[in-house]
Amino acid sequence: MFNNTVIQLNWLMEHCDPPVKLNISWYLRSSRCFDEVFGLDPLKAGSYFRTTAVKQEGGSGFYVFHQHPAIECKQHMTRSEFFLNKFEEPTRLTEPVQEQPVTYKDQGMRKRSAEDPKEAVAVKAEAAVATGKAPAPAANKEVTPQHHFDADAQTWEDGPYMFIIHIQEIKEKSSTATDSVPPQNWVIQLEVSMKGPHDYISASEWPLMIFYMVMCVIYVLLGLLWLGLSACYWRELLRIQFWIGGVIFLGMLEKAVYYAEFQSIRYDGLSVQGAVVFAEVLSAVKRTLARVLVIIASLGYGIVKPRLGALLHRVVGVGLLYLIFSVVEGILRVNSGQVDSSRLLCDIVLAFTDSCIVWWISFWSGQPLPEAMSLPVCQSAS
Repeated sequence: MFNNTVIQLNWLMEHCDPPVKLNISWYLRSSRCFDEVFGLDPLKAGSYFRTTAVKQEGGSGFYVFHQHPAIECKQHMTRSEFFLNKFEEPTRLTEPVQEQPVTYKDQGMRKRSAEDPKEAVAVKAEAAVATGKAPAPAANKEVTPQHHFDADAQTWEDGPYMFIIHIQEIKEKSSTATDSVPPQNWVIQLEVSMKGPHDYISASEWPLMIFYMVMCVIYVLLGLLWLGLSACYWRELLRIQFWIGGVIFLGMLEKAVYYAEFQSIRYDGLSVQGAVVFAEVLSAVKRTLARVLVIIASLGYGIVKPRLGALLHRVVGVGLLYLIFSVVEGILRVNSGQVDSSRLLCDIVLAFTDSCIVWWISFWSGQPLPEAMSLPVCQSAS
């Protein structure tokens, strides 16, 4: 998330019959390690709750913990149960102490340094900052608290964050051991929104939105250039050149869908249903068509050969194989987000297919190209 991103926790819906008291708290933690946050298993996220020490090497950062007062869940509750008038100050995570081997010279140096009170005070001050007992001056300089009437927390620097919410029912102690307390059935729905300097888009998605915007403009300019050249030389166009225009159009449409997806995340905070999957399918079709065009051009189709003959089935088979595994790999990448065995298998098949295409173009289809190069010479000589 970006610095000064405001986190809001809204109460949307409740079903508490009979009313029940709930203990709601949250934990916000920053980390210098990208993989610690984005590679965290959701089932193991509870082990980070209320921790004050660095868990992974290189994962230094700060944390904020807040405990809300006990909330009685009942019908028709107000929607401003979690708003704070003042944000909590972040506390530095405790760094693990690394022991170093002690030598004879180190012992003598320790005895002499222990006699210097100024150095001892400086070491104690650094230890207090490392253990979180004293506020870190660097973090306090970056934090610029602003007054928000509808916010719960605010980030203090650019970087990866994890936000964990803990909800627990407060069970009342019965007066006697024989009293039977019926089980409480309750369901609540909370909404977490994070709005930063660029609205709801995160710091990791902001460069991607800029990239797809630039690529969309480049594809539009390339399409206009290709359309202009095709209009100038329309008498000499080959059939394969029309399909090249189709590849440019598919690339432009793919980048436009991705850009629209990130625009929806930025302004609405919601992803368009199926937009990323549709963009992955477009990307798979574009890459497949581009490879098939390279194959048939190297075979001389439309240049020196009016038909492919027996090679047509091989070209179609290679194209279908690449298209199927490319679509499956894209869908697995979007839905899972992590590299598993199925996605790894698709990557291996795609890499092997690309290698076969390069080998086919280099060794099998090298003969039609000299014929195509000598074709204009023969026509001019006749």
